[in-house]
Amino acid sequence: MTTSERLGPTSGVETVTHLPPGSPGWRQIVTAAVPLAFLGAIATAYGFLEGHTDHPSLQLGGAFLVAGLASVAVLLARSSLLRDSPEVQIGRRSAFVRRDRRDIMLMGLVFLSVGAASIHFAVIEQHFAEYWVYGVFFIAIGLFELVWALLLMAAASRPLYVAGVVVNLLTIVAYVITRTIGVLVGPSAGETEKIGFGDLVSTTFEALIIVGCAVLLLRPWGRARVRAAASEAWIGSLAIGVTAFTILALFSAVSGPPFVSPAG
Repeated sequence: MTTSERLGPTSGVETVTHLPPGSPGWRQIVTAAVPLAFLGAIATAYGFLEGHTDHPSLQLGGAFLVAGLASVAVLLARSSLLRDSPEVQIGRRSAFVRRDRRDIMLMGLVFLSVGAASIHFAVIEQHFAEYWVYGVFFIAIGLFELVWALLLMAAASRPLYVAGVVVNLLTIVAYVITRTIGVLVGPSAGETEKIGFGDLVSTTFEALIIVGCAVLLLRPWGRARVRAAASEAWIGSLAIGVTAFTILALFSAVSGPPFVSPAG
C-alpha cells in the first residue's frame, strides 16, 4: 500500500492515519549514515582500552558511552530518513499516525544489528594485534551490520531479510567452529577460543536477527496496527534492553572483570 488510509470516523482535530514510510533519497541516506559511521569509529577506539585492567572505571564508562551512542545513532539515522517522509507530513496534521507490528520489529532488528556491530568494532584492535586476517573479518562483519541496519530503516525488503538470515547464520557458524573445533587459519589455527560474555551477547543478537528476519519473511504476520504512542514506547523499550546488554558486552570485550575477553 502506497497511499494513506483513514481508519474509521475521525473528528476535525483527531485524525488517525496509517501510511508506510516513503523511500528516502540518497542525500537522506548519506545523512543518516553519518552518526552510524561516527559510532563505528568510537567503538573501535574504545577497543584500545583492552588490557588496561588498572582503569576499570574508564572501561565501564566507555561501555556506557558507546552503547548509549549506538541507540542515539539509530534514532538520529531514523529521524533523518523520516524527516521528509509522507507519514511525518501527515502526522503533523494528525493526532495519531498508526504503525504496524512489523515496523516495531524492524526497529528491534536495527537496534540488535547496531549493538552487535558496536561489539565487533570494539574487538577489532585486539584481533588485529593477533593476526590481520582476524581484524579484517571483524571489520567486514561490523560494517555489514551497520550498513544492513541503515538499509533496513531506509527501505526494508525481502532481499534484506534474506541477507540478514544468511550473513548472521554464517557468523554464528564461524563462532561455533572457533569455540569447538578451533580457529581455521592464522597463528592460532587449531586452537579453540574461550567463550566470553561479550561474544555470547553478540551471537544472541545475531540469532534474534535471524528469527526476526524469518518472521518478517512471512507476509501475513504483523499487519495489526499500533498507535504512535504505543509503537514509540515499544521501540524505546527495545532500545533500553539492547543498550543494557551491549554495555555489559562491551565491558567484557575489553576484559572487564568478571567477564572474559572474546579474544582471551
